[in-house]
Amino acid sequence: MKRYFYDIHCHAMNMSHPNFLAFLKMFEEMLFKDTDKFLKRNRFLILLAVNFLMIKFLFFKKFDYKNITNLLKKVGAAKYPNRAKNLLATMENDIGSFFLLMEECLMDNSIENGQLVMDNKKYDKIVLTPLIMDFGSKTVYYDDIHYNNRPVNKPVVEQIIDLFNGIRNYKKLSPYKMFEIYPFMGINTKNYSLNDVKNMLGTYFGNYKGTHQIFSKKMGYFTGNPQCITSNIYAGVKLYPPLGFDPWPENKRERMKVELLYEFCQEKQIPITCHCSDEGFSIMSKEQMENLTSPAKWENVLKVYSSLKINLAHFGKQDHSTEWQNKILELIITYDNIYSDISHRGFDDNFYMDFKNLLDNYKDEHIKKKIKERILFGSDFMVNLLKTDSYCEYFEVFSKTKHFSSEDKDLFCSANPERFLFKS
Repeated sequence: MKRYFYDIHCHAMNMSHPNFLAFLKMFEEMLFKDTDKFLKRNRFLILLAVNFLMIKFLFFKKFDYKNITNLLKKVGAAKYPNRAKNLLATMENDIGSFFLLMEECLMDNSIENGQLVMDNKKYDKIVLTPLIMDFGSKTVYYDDIHYNNRPVNKPVVEQIIDLFNGIRNYKKLSPYKMFEIYPFMGINTKNYSLNDVKNMLGTYFGNYKGTHQIFSKKMGYFTGNPQCITSNIYAGVKLYPPLGFDPWPENKRERMKVELLYEFCQEKQIPITCHCSDEGFSIMSKEQMENLTSPAKWENVLKVYSSLKINLAHFGKQDHSTEWQNKILELIITYDNIYSDISHRGFDDNFYMDFKNLLDNYKDEHIKKKIKERILFGSDFMVNLLKTDSYCEYFEVFSKTKHFSSEDKDLFCSANPERFLFKS
């Protein structure tokens, strides 16, 4: 019987899919946030470095390239330009080549005799669920940019075509075929009428079976015409509040759309992954984003749709605060189908240490067991390249952590995502 490793949260986008200004905005915010943390921790070191450069300038009237490079290293900023270039180099590939690059990285580092090896566990296949993001809304990101007065519209259909062409080409070209790739459909109900939402759900999930066998059978089938995409090709639904999706709108018309979506997904046990972090592509102020993205926003939803199968992604805020994490854990304990993935979190072993300590606060072993059975491994690749150098580097941190047992890690990357992804 084959064993499967799951990356339940990843992306497959090229340079044409996201709004590029949104990417720059995210990069700027991440750079300034992390640099500010470093500045506060290392004031004395930075003061010495700046004074050293000033002396060099006063006496020699120029800055030496080597000195500038050393200063960037000392203030912790040297990695950002290279990581940004690394991400852009990845996104310049077509999607088929993108999957081949991911596979090649693992083949060189983590795969032995055709199996992914982690501790004493071996996995025959890797399941990826690339999450389509609906960038369809037109939004001004920088008011002071002349040509952004007429914002670019990003039709999601172009991303869909590129992704499914990429899956088909990967299946055709890969010599190893380690990946099984089952995308999640991105939808922002705000961009569509109620009838549009109804038609989309009927088209893509009307005959949804939700079994591994049928997804595997249909993987890679694509004629180039998006009309050939029907039921059992998308494995789930992706929601993204920072682009304007409101999980529980006050407006009655908007509420009707999300209620239609939730009722449909709950009845058919279709998994939903929703962004639940204070970082990411955003078209709104920080306050607006946190309001829509907060896990507390789902309390009203779950009071009505208590059996909804949902992954509150990224396990809360990235700023090391625990308020959102505690709320997610509260929802996991209260409801039976709430999950949370740890994508864009495990960049070093400190995350797993903190996560283990958080779990150890629960003294009731039944509660702790339930929480462990609702945690999902995810990478957030390729977005996570802003904080790591490669797909396999992120995997290796998870694989080598000693803060969780081999059995716990197997839960996170195999048993739990399999239960989340497929119909029981």
